[in-house]
Amino acid sequence: MKQVTKIIIFSMVVSLLLIQINNVNAKETVFTATQIIDINETTQITVSMAAPLTWEINTGINISVNIKLSKIAQNDSLFITYIKTEYNIPGKQFPEDQQITIIENNLTNIGEQISINQTRYAPENTDEFNITLSILAQTVNMTSTEEFSMDFPGKGEDNILVKKNLVLPIINLPGFPNIETFSRWIVIFVVIQLVIMSPALFVLYFKIKKQRTRGQVSKKKRSGEDE
Repeated sequence: MKQVTKIIIFSMVVSLLLIQINNVNAKETVFTATQIIDINETTQITVSMAAPLTWEINTGINISVNIKLSKIAQNDSLFITYIKTEYNIPGKQFPEDQQITIIENNLTNIGEQISINQTRYAPENTDEFNITLSILAQTVNMTSTEEFSMDFPGKGEDNILVKKNLVLPIINLPGFPNIETFSRWIVIFVVIQLVIMSPALFVLYFKIKKQRTRGQVSKKKRSGEDE
């Protein structure tokens, strides 16, 4: 029974450690950068972008963008076509990995806002980078759309750091789960195996106990015969 108990305790400890690792990953600090952007002399928006400052390879990172109309003339409105995020990697001349989210929405009254989320992955060819957020917008009084940009984390801030996984997926193929997802499934797998193996472990325990009892009885008989 002691061996069975040790196996169960060991499996539970492994499961708790894996859960703790997942909780630490989930609690990564999120940084928010805010910038006021002038669309024209009478129109102004306040843009906030939030994301962690440490990204792990092969792990989806949520970027949230909030656009709030903070100034606009009467009888005017601001039409936002899309937002675009792209990576600026040190040593590279041009931005990389562009991702566009179509919005096509109007902001008319001061205080109105739009919130957008993107799921992004860290670039694998660098240890650090920053992001340029671009907003394609136009007011009724403008003759054409224009892109308005801000950088994240922003001027005076350190770049986003890329954290390399110490443990990589067994199979590094598209669609194969990252280490965070993989570890969560390990927890579920261990629990299921414990449930499945419980009857067999108890049967094994009673068989061992029965054999020991028989051995002890045999020894007593032999010792009695010797006397």
